[in-house]
Amino acid sequence: MAVGVLFAALSFLYLLPAMSGGRVLLPWGLAARFEPWASEQPDVKPGPWDPLVYDGIGQFYPWRAYGFGQMRQGRIPLWNPYQMCGQPFLANGQSALLYPGNAAFWFMPTGKAFAATAWLHLTLAGLFAYGLLRKLGASTGASVAAGIIVTFSNWQAAWLHLPTFLCTSAWMPAAMWASLSVVRDRSRAAWLGLASAVTMALLAGHLQVAVYVVMAAMAAALTAARGLGLRHAAGALALAVSAPALAVLIASPQLSATLDLARRSHRSGGATAEGYAAYTAYAVAPAGVMGLISPGHAGVPTDPERPYMGVTRGKMLFNYAEGACYVGLLALLLGAVGLAGRGGGFMGLLGGLAWSIALGTPVAAALYFGVPAFSGSGSPGRILVIWSLAAAGLVAAGIDCAIRGVATKRLVAGVGGVLVLAALAFAASWRAAAELQTSVGWGQAPAMAALAALGFGALLAGKRLSLGLRHGIVCAVLAADLFAAGMPLYHTAPEAAVYPASPTVEAIKARAGHGRAAAVNASWSFAGPRAALPPNAAMVYGFRDVQGYDSLMPAAVKRTLTEVTGADPSPPEVGNMVFLRREAAPAAGKLGASLLLTRADEPSPAALDGRPVPLGALFGVPVAGGGRCVLQGPDGAPRGDVIWLADTPSEVAVEVRPAGAATLALRDTPYPGWKCTVDGAPTRWSPAGLSRTVALPPGSHRVAFRFVPELFQVTLYLGMLGMGLLCGVAAFRLGGITAGGSRAPRS
Repeated sequence: MAVGVLFAALSFLYLLPAMSGGRVLLPWGLAARFEPWASEQPDVKPGPWDPLVYDGIGQFYPWRAYGFGQMRQGRIPLWNPYQMCGQPFLANGQSALLYPGNAAFWFMPTGKAFAATAWLHLTLAGLFAYGLLRKLGASTGASVAAGIIVTFSNWQAAWLHLPTFLCTSAWMPAAMWASLSVVRDRSRAAWLGLASAVTMALLAGHLQVAVYVVMAAMAAALTAARGLGLRHAAGALALAVSAPALAVLIASPQLSATLDLARRSHRSGGATAEGYAAYTAYAVAPAGVMGLISPGHAGVPTDPERPYMGVTRGKMLFNYAEGACYVGLLALLLGAVGLAGRGGGFMGLLGGLAWSIALGTPVAAALYFGVPAFSGSGSPGRILVIWSLAAAGLVAAGIDCAIRGVATKRLVAGVGGVLVLAALAFAASWRAAAELQTSVGWGQAPAMAALAALGFGALLAGKRLSLGLRHGIVCAVLAADLFAAGMPLYHTAPEAAVYPASPTVEAIKARAGHGRAAAVNASWSFAGPRAALPPNAAMVYGFRDVQGYDSLMPAAVKRTLTEVTGADPSPPEVGNMVFLRREAAPAAGKLGASLLLTRADEPSPAALDGRPVPLGALFGVPVAGGGRCVLQGPDGAPRGDVIWLADTPSEVAVEVRPAGAATLALRDTPYPGWKCTVDGAPTRWSPAGLSRTVALPPGSHRVAFRFVPELFQVTLYLGMLGMGLLCGVAAFRLGGITAGGSRAPRS
């Protein structure tokens, strides 16, 4: 209980700037550079542009606002009608609608829920890491120190605005802890814990990190099986594997939808040599190892005076979060000492494996080519989440070694190794900085070195200080170091400023009606884009948009937009984004757009009927022949009227009165799962570009489309079956698992 209170208090203190004074944990300043907010909120000052952190406000806020808003109304939002001419929503795994850890979004305002969810998962990460290290035999004080590193490492701080990373990674130490207990003790509670931890990781929203969770858990199981006889080891490992298998069954409603969308998405295509080359080109460069010594060596992404300027292994611009590896200077010293301590070998091997993949060595090929669908994941550097946990384990081993009295040779070797690492990292960083014509900075490293010396001295003080005081000083130094490095990385904003009520948006909604708005944007530069109503904003305000921004989108969307508009709808900087370019504006009507939007400082697109209409901070241009639902004759000419009856996320219903035989074209993305009825009778529809078309005989008809994906229905029953099995194991004895956790005999 005391340890839980400690981590809850530390996490609250860490997030205090985002949880008090009417502020929220959101990078709204990055969105406020766009219209209409740039004009309507002139007092909001945007900071340095960070394209990855922007996702926190450009993707995750709209997803959470829309998804949980629908859930509160009693609807499971399987479809998102507001972006990219419509696309699956629950199938976007990062929507995380089925994840219990997102409960705050049910009961709190969306902005406030981000900090509450972060606080919960930072607390859980620390508690689970503490339990894992205690299971590995570390002392109480050393285990608390390990929990501090896992909770506040630079990796967690850098990814804090993308909540699925924290929500998924928080279950890694829990899964490892349970995995060790399953193999060593054969306890039913541990098996249930392992199945539950993996289930939570699979539902939390980031499958790449979830793969790392399972990898770490299985590595722990293999380590625990050492020393058991072949028969007992095989049985124990079978139990350890069966728990994640059940987790996959429980999470199947989410996993099946996500994998099905991934198969149909713009990122499908499987593992290729060219893809692997691109994957490793975005790996951490040797210069990035300098982040172990000084997290600000190449700048800080939130510092306008010295913004981060790093490069990848392939000499491309790098994002700070992709290589975030700082765990504290004292942690490096203690980790070097702990390599030969209890559990140090396993944690050292785990950390070395993570670094070998992060640096893009041939070891990364095993993941890229060996794990199904892994080729569509993000950069290799994200596996540094495993390094953070491994470093925590090494620190715990190092603390216990130092408390017991460290041999002089080991101490000298540890300190010498850290100094050599610092020299090599600085040399690589200096060379990279010279190529970018920037400078290498030590940032807070001198102050952190002084803190590290204080902490290390306290450990070696022997009986002159009590054991509790020595542990307390070390934990305080680690926390102070990581707080100082991590807290400047996250953004806060006044809650009232985030996606505020906008006169411009209200005018757009009134004019667009059932049709779509289509903002005409030119680029999405890494230097800081200029845009009107950036993709996904429409989800918050409740109108339909041609634009969209998602890591998984139906391939048909991108392909058809390219064909219809004659231009790649994605900017070179962000392949997961689509918008309408100026040269493609005349084709907007084919996408269901009834209104084009331009900034006041941009000329209106040429070759369009209608004059620009002032709409607050933007201008609107009506689209002739636009609209989402049209009746056409064989010659393509309009034929009859369309009366809207229903237009909800999962249902569209219209009454049509064609003048003779006609085809109804609903200009929404065709996707499996949409069912059509004409006058109540099931009717087959046909895809045509980004439309669903239905042939109609003369006369008045009621045509309805409903999104009822059979795959979700089937896997929902499978998920319920999995939950039933989990509850059954909790209630009854199963096989070699015992209620009391009696230890399996060794041979």
